[in-house]
Amino acid sequence: MAKYKKQRLRQQEDDRKRAARRMRVLTGIVVIVAIAGGAWRFRSITAPVPHSLPVAASGESKPTFASLLALKPHQLEGTDIALLNLHCAEGLHGSENLDLDKTLDGIDEMATRVRLETERNFHRFRSNPAEYENSEVYFRMAMLVTVLQQDFGIR
Repeated sequence: MAKYKKQRLRQQEDDRKRAARRMRVLTGIVVIVAIAGGAWRFRSITAPVPHSLPVAASGESKPTFASLLALKPHQLEGTDIALLNLHCAEGLHGSENLDLDKTLDGIDEMATRVRLETERNFHRFRSNPAEYENSEVYFRMAMLVTVLQQDFGIR
């Protein structure tokens, strides 16, 4: 009996570790997508992007995943991609304590740091583009990954 309990406890601990690892991967993906969207926003849009979604046709004040799927593409235009991704993550295992405002502030901070560091180091690309496969996009993605890893510890 004790052997069975130990096995069950070990299995539960392994399950918790797997769930925590999945949540870290999901968070990393959301952060990278959101930062890439934020960096694109800084580069291509001068007007501020609204941190809100249109109210769904059903009149609910807080959009759900189903209500987001029901919206037409033109209704989502101009919506912050990070906010949209975070709304899609609501209700997933591990997102119970998701604070949208705090998370968006953190993503904005990361996007700003990536933009500043990319601008600060752009002389490296100009002086030796071959080091970055003669691709500004390659350089910018390398900077994105470098800043996220070194400054924010994202792996």
